[in-house]
Amino acid sequence: MKNVLAENMLRFGVKNLSESDITKIEKSVLTEAFTDVYGTVWPHFKDQKSVEALNNISITVPAGQGIYAAVFGPAEINGKENPFGGNRNAKKRLGTESTMQFSWVYWHCVALSPNPAILPSSMSAVVNNVFKVNNVSKLYKHYEQEKNIPTHPVNIYEAISNPDNIKWWDTSIEYPKGTRITRWVLFSNTYLKPNLDKVKSLYVAAAPKSATPGMQPGTAKAPVKQ
Repeated sequence: MKNVLAENMLRFGVKNLSESDITKIEKSVLTEAFTDVYGTVWPHFKDQKSVEALNNISITVPAGQGIYAAVFGPAEINGKENPFGGNRNAKKRLGTESTMQFSWVYWHCVALSPNPAILPSSMSAVVNNVFKVNNVSKLYKHYEQEKNIPTHPVNIYEAISNPDNIKWWDTSIEYPKGTRITRWVLFSNTYLKPNLDKVKSLYVAAAPKSATPGMQPGTAKAPVKQ
């Protein structure tokens, strides 16, 4: 059984925990987690089948008609290539021009974290809570062996962790007309959010909550009115 107390301490952010405390708690969670064929430890998965299912989910990305251009700018202006838009801008801001490649790295980093599957509302939070250096480094063997993406995960990490790019992602744009939304929220709602529940479904179910002290599950009775 997984260390539920340790997981909950990480999940709900217990106060007054030092860095060493957090490290110890993370280790206690990981010691009971599944280790795949590459030696990678997955805090939430129970077997290789779950890891393979994650891989299939992460490379299945919605098309997002018109969203790519709204986020990164048009590829052409008046019939001429736009040097500040389209794939060129995507590579600068995302580390790759492919939404599928980013999705692959994103969902794998999420699953490598002891924290629950999340979809932060800002790129700043993504960099701090999902794309941690440790998580990215754990993907090296998967990247080298599986060849699911031609862009190295570290290139994506370096791009999105650039302060100027974080600011760019967290700046609001008008989309659709008359509505303001940050580039990151528009991008994540389109290309990542549809797969959030699918990723969560792969996680090992948490242990049931314990009964109130002195009371057996299912035996609680409503107070008698006087």
